Amino acid sequence: MKSSMPWWLEDQSEVCTFCMQPYACGLECWCVKCDLAICPLCATAAEEDLGWLCPACREEAERVPLVGPSEAA
Repeated sequence: MKSSMPWWLEDQSEVCTFCMQPYACGLECWCVKCDLAICPLCATAAEEDLGWLCPACREEAERVPLVGPSEAA
């Protein structure tokens, strides 16, 4: 008998480091700063729109503002 659960709930083989919730491996996001695998609920889009940030790297980015080349001079 086939399961009536959606595919993203059937195989919850991974556990998020931050929220400790299980999630399917196919849904994991990778932090562009520390390369840590995180669940899609904890992932935040990076300002550079290049990927995702984990909660720890997001907090660090909020404390230390990014300085671009034109602002450094």
